[in-house]
Amino acid sequence: MESAPSRPAIVVVGAGAIGSLFAGLLARSGVSVLVLDVDRAKVDRIQTEGIELSGLSGPDLVSVPATTDPASASGADFYFICVKAYDTAAAVAALVSIASPQSLFVSLQNGLGNDAILRDLVGRDRTILGTVGLGAYLAGPGHVVHAGSGPIRLGMLDDRPSQGSDRLDPLARLATLLGQAGLDVEVTATIREAIWRKLLGNVAINPLTALLRVQNGTLLEIAETRALIETIVAEALAVAQADGVPLDASTSLAEVIDLARRTGANRSSMLMDVLAGRRTEVAQLNGAVADLADRLGVAAPVNRAISLLVSALGSRGALDQQTIEKDPKRDK
Repeated sequence: MESAPSRPAIVVVGAGAIGSLFAGLLARSGVSVLVLDVDRAKVDRIQTEGIELSGLSGPDLVSVPATTDPASASGADFYFICVKAYDTAAAVAALVSIASPQSLFVSLQNGLGNDAILRDLVGRDRTILGTVGLGAYLAGPGHVVHAGSGPIRLGMLDDRPSQGSDRLDPLARLATLLGQAGLDVEVTATIREAIWRKLLGNVAINPLTALLRVQNGTLLEIAETRALIETIVAEALAVAQADGVPLDASTSLAEVIDLARRTGANRSSMLMDVLAGRRTEVAQLNGAVADLADRLGVAAPVNRAISLLVSALGSRGALDQQTIEKDPKRDK
C-alpha cells in the first residue's frame, strides 16, 4: 500500500537522475516531497528503501514517499516536471485535474517546447521555467550519483521580473526551498536566454556523442566533430536570433567548447539512452531547432540531419547488430 503526504509541498514528477536528486536533497532538508513516476519498479524501490545519494551529496539514504497514482499528488504547491521532454504533455495532463488553482508547474527539462505545453495546459501565470546545471546519473533505481555542481536558473514563462515580497513571490519561495537544500539558485528575468544557452550545449554535444559512441571530450579531439559543433551552434544561434533571443556568437560557442572540455569524461544522457535502446530527446533538441527554423524562415540543415540520424538509430533498434557483425558474407 503506497503512502504519501496528505498535501506535499513539492511533487517531483519523474524519478530519473535529476528528479531523484531534487527529491532526495529537498526531502533531506525537511521539505514535504512526493515522487510520482509511472515505473512501478522505481516507485517500489524508493517507497521501501528511500533515495540513495552518492557523489557530491552523499553518501546518504533519504526517506521519500513515492507513488504511481496521480490522485495521491493532489494540491501540491509546486510540481517539478522532470520527465523526458517527449513525455511532458502526458505527465502534465495527468495532473491538471488534481492540482489546486494555486499550484505552480516548474519545468526543469531539456529542449524546446516544454514552455508551450505548460502554457496551454495550466496557463502562463502558473508556469515556471528552469535550467539545471547539475550533473547526475542513476546507478540504479532510487540510487542517484550527484556528479557535478552548477546553478539552477528560474524564471516565469514570459520573462517578467519577480513581483512582491519573498513571502508572496513564488519564484522567491521556490528559490528559498532549493537554497535550503544546498543548491545554487538564481532567479532571472531572462529565462528564455538561459534556456537557449543550455540548449546550445545539448544540441552540439549530446547527439554527436550518441552517434559516435564517445565521451564528451573526444568531440574536441577530432577536427570533423569540432567543425560540426561550430556549425550546429551557428545554426541554433541564428534561430534564437530570429526568435527574439539574441546571443553573442563567440561567447556562446566558447561556452559550448568549455562545457565539452569540463565534462570530457562524461557520457551524455543521449549516448546512454542510445546504448540502452531507449528513446532519445533529439526531436525536442536538434529537431525542435530545425522545426522552429522552418517556421521562422531560417536554415538549419545540419540540425535537421543530426536529428534524423539519431532518430534512425532508434528506428533500427529491432535489428540485431551482433548478427550483422557475425555475417560471414560481410566485406572483409
